[in-house]
Amino acid sequence: MKIVTLTDNRTQSGRLETEHGLSLYIETDCGQKILYDTGQSDLFMHNAEKLGVDLQEIDKVVISHGHYDHVGGLIAFLRVNKTAKVYMNATLFNYEYFSLKSGVKKLNGFAPELLQYSDRFVLLDKNTFADNLWMITYIDHAYEMPKGNAILYRQYEGVEELDKSEHE
Repeated sequence: MKIVTLTDNRTQSGRLETEHGLSLYIETDCGQKILYDTGQSDLFMHNAEKLGVDLQEIDKVVISHGHYDHVGGLIAFLRVNKTAKVYMNATLFNYEYFSLKSGVKKLNGFAPELLQYSDRFVLLDKNTFADNLWMITYIDHAYEMPKGNAILYRQYEGVEELDKSEHE
């Protein structure tokens, strides 16, 4: 298995750019090419090019959760790669995610424009084994949530509440 970090908060390479968020390229032993998250922008695409990763060869995208720093580059990717399916937790579109940092409401999730690609989404409502890949959609949160999550909220049918991170 090969894992290449396309974007992260830090880098030790002077030729790669960084941003808050995560995107990984994974090549499995059985030949699958997977994009795990897309960071907060299309920056991962520029780093992929520098690292020799051809994004048009990606077979599938796996989205860990719906926050902007993990899905922000998804639209840019879908414009370039016309075939990859996107695997994600089925609850991701149920809520509008936002943060209240400094008291200002800021969208923290999927851009509405993503709905034009809904035919490429594979929504998972349970742990699934598909195409030689385990996708875990629910992990019991038997631990205290990080203090930084206190500014993260979700909204459903006009009701706002703390983001319980059930989509992660």
